[in-house]
Amino acid sequence: MTLAFRTTSAYLLDIIANHPDVRPTIQPGKYRLESDRIVNDPRNVCIAGTGGAALFMWEAPGDYTGHIMLLRSTRGSQGLAFGKAALALLFDRYDALIVRAVISKALPAAAMYVRRLGFLSKGDSLSGSEQVFHMEKSNGL
Repeated sequence: MTLAFRTTSAYLLDIIANHPDVRPTIQPGKYRLESDRIVNDPRNVCIAGTGGAALFMWEAPGDYTGHIMLLRSTRGSQGLAFGKAALALLFDRYDALIVRAVISKALPAAAMYVRRLGFLSKGDSLSGSEQVFHMEKSNGL
């Protein structure tokens, strides 16, 4: 069984975000990332569980941008199960109707991961350095 639960613990999320397996997949740089601002906004939904965490930032009613962080040891089938559990929780318990993922073209494994979760490609970002994917509640999990 895959564990997924909503958390308001910036401490837990910061441990995962700053782990050497995860930090390079979030953004360039070596400075410590902090999730206080994300956790302290009650409109955002932060989910932790088996092998990682998912941050879903509120954009508008029913509209979220997500980022899933997985430790290397749980990438693969366990990471896929966590991603599905996190998205199911978001769609079932919160007001989510659509989730967007914006993935750097430098991370092709992340693009493959969101496709395996059921996200659909919407093309490149305006900068051209990222791919944009989305999943709607009606055609999601």
